[in-house]
Formats: sequence, C-alpha cells, structure tokens
Amino acid sequence: MKRGIIIVIVGIVLIVITGIAWVGFQMGLFGGEVDETGEAVSIPIITGQQEEPTPVPPMTQIVIAVQDIPRGWEITSDSIALWDWPSDAIPPDAIVKPPAGEAAAAVQDVLETVIGKRMRTSAVRFEPILTTMLIDLIDLTGTGSDAALAIPSGRVLMAIPLPSIDSDPTAAVAYALRPGDHIDLMASLALVDLDEEFHTKLPNRTQVLDISQTAEGGQELTLTEFPSGRIEEGPLGLIFNVIPGEASQRPRLVTQLTVQDAVVVRVGRYPTFEEEEIGINPLAAPTPTPVPEDAEQEGPVAVAPKPIKPRVILLAVTPQEALVIKFAWEINADIDFVIRPVGEVAQFQTNPVTLQYLMETYNIAVPPKLQYGFEPPLYGIADFIGQVAAGE
Repeated sequence: MKRGIIIVIVGIVLIVITGIAWVGFQMGLFGGEVDETGEAVSIPIITGQQEEPTPVPPMTQIVIAVQDIPRGWEITSDSIALWDWPSDAIPPDAIVKPPAGEAAAAVQDVLETVIGKRMRTSAVRFEPILTTMLIDLIDLTGTGSDAALAIPSGRVLMAIPLPSIDSDPTAAVAYALRPGDHIDLMASLALVDLDEEFHTKLPNRTQVLDISQTAEGGQELTLTEFPSGRIEEGPLGLIFNVIPGEASQRPRLVTQLTVQDAVVVRVGRYPTFEEEEIGINPLAAPTPTPVPEDAEQEGPVAVAPKPIKPRVILLAVTPQEALVIKFAWEINADIDFVIRPVGEVAQFQTNPVTLQYLMETYNIAVPPKLQYGFEPPLYGIADFIGQVAAGE
C-alpha cells in the first residue's frame, strides 16, 4: 500500500519538473535566445563544417539504344529512346533532341527520323545512336515496273540486242515479233582446232635450230622457221612435210536449237523513269515540225521522220537459259529466232546440224571431179545468185 503511494508521488513530481523546464525554455531562462515577442528561438547545433551542394551539369536528350542492336537490323520504336546526356560530352554525329523553344513537331519527330533505318554497325545497350551508324531502308512500297508484272513465275527478264533490219532483213523474224509471242532460239558456232598446250589456233609454226662450225673454228647458231604440217612418206622412200595451202584454218560450222519456249515481253526498250514521268514513248516516231499554212514553201517538201526501229528484244526465260544466251552472245555465236504457234509449249528434240549431217540426212552426193566446168568459174552460191540477178 505504501509502495503504490510512493510511485504515484514520484510520477507527480516528474510531471511538475517537466512542465517547469518547458516553461523555462519558452521564456529563455535556460539559455537560447528570445525574439522580440518573448518567444524562445531555437539555435541549430553545428557539428561540423557544412558542405556546399555539387552543381548539376547541363543535360541534353539524345537518342540511344535501349537494347543491343546487331548490324543490318531495322530500328524499331522499342529499340531506341531519348536519354539525358551531359551537354559537354555529346559525341559527334549524335542525334540530339531540339531545344524546348523550337517547334513541337520537330521535338516529337526526332525519334521518327531514326525508326525504320538500318544499322550500318552494331550498337550495344545505352550506346548513343550516331547518324554515321545508320543507312536508309530501301523503299519497297513502290508498284515496280510494268515489265516485272509481265514475267511468268520461275523466269527472269533478259534483253538481247537486235541488228537493224536495214543491215539484216531477218532480224527478229523480220520484225514480226510482238509481246506475248513464244519463240525458240537457234545458235550457230564456227569451231576451229586449237593446240591444247598453247591454246592457239592450228597450224603451229616450226623452228629448226642448226649449230654449225665457222671458218674461225667457232660455232654459229642458225634458226630456220617454216609452217608445221604433217609428215608423209613419198615415192622412193622420200619424206615430205605437207603444209597447209591456206594461211588460216577453215572453221567448222554447227547449228543447234538451244533455248525453247521463251516469251517475248517487249520488242524495243522501255522508257526511262524520266520519260515515263512526262509520257514519252521511246519507240514513237519523232513529231514533224508543223509548217504554217500561209508560209510559202521553198525547195523540196520536208519528209516526215521515220519511226524508230527497235534495237533490243526482251525475253522471259529461266535463269539457266539466261546463262546459255549470255554465253552464246559472249562467244559471238550467231543467234536467230523462230516463232512458235499459239499454244505450243512442247520441248523439241533436235540434232545439231553440221555439213556431215546435211550430206548424210538429205543424201547429198559429193560432185565428182570432171574434165569440164563453168565459165566464168563458180566460186559459191552467193556468186551464182548475184550472176543470175544481174542477168549473166
């Protein structure tokens, strides 16, 4: 009982002391300062020297990679972002966000100038994207050319030069070819014999080295050159070197059907992009200069300009056939065309035609040697046709 009363008394005393201390501090009785209103002013306790805040450098937003971007990849909106970068440490060619004072559209489109381009070099995460690291993506949204629409599936378009019909009346089947025709290509090759080691046209030239003694007792080298022929044994055991009577070899001609069922896409070239934009047809005849009706004509009447003759034909062929045509053209093979009937798609099996084939297939006999002949001498079919045309 007495112990409980003592605890209560001690508690009351502590409360009274705390109240007195609080009032004393408020009235400045226990140190501190008192303002003009009589209120105590708390004095901060300084434990050490106060440090000044570190100045923040100016920042500028630039475009960076937010993920690793490999070389050649197209940049998307989730692979880049704007990031604060110290203004005095911005790399050259960095893509910088325009200041806030500039047009809002320019600020908004800074990322759009990067999205859709391809990476020329790789970029790692948080690396600045530089203009030198970007290349434009090829625009594949165009409609393309009309020629690409005309190529059948599995084929490619190839251009072949055509001679002028003035110099070759048979060019392009006498210019009968039209877009949509199906044609076959014939190739003629003139073959000659070659030395396998030298890879030069036969016959070779032969040189004989002869070492003889001079009058002074020395040696002299004599070089004799003559055409190489073939060695034959003649009468009485004589050995002959038979040499060619002509300076060069006569080529051996062979003709064969090569590429079949090629599709004619166009006879003549297409207009250039600039010509197409302004509606110029490269195959149209030049427009004649109009003559005023009241103008007096002096001299000969002007002749209307002739239409332009096509100098190229465009064919749709398989990739392998394109290589065959390219090779034949490069070795100066003579190429001609034949037109197929409408709807004919069969692949023909033909034999290469040589002089021997003609002689054996059509039973052409070799004319015998006679004691009489033509006068004047007949040297060839072309000479004979020319003589007949001249009335001789």
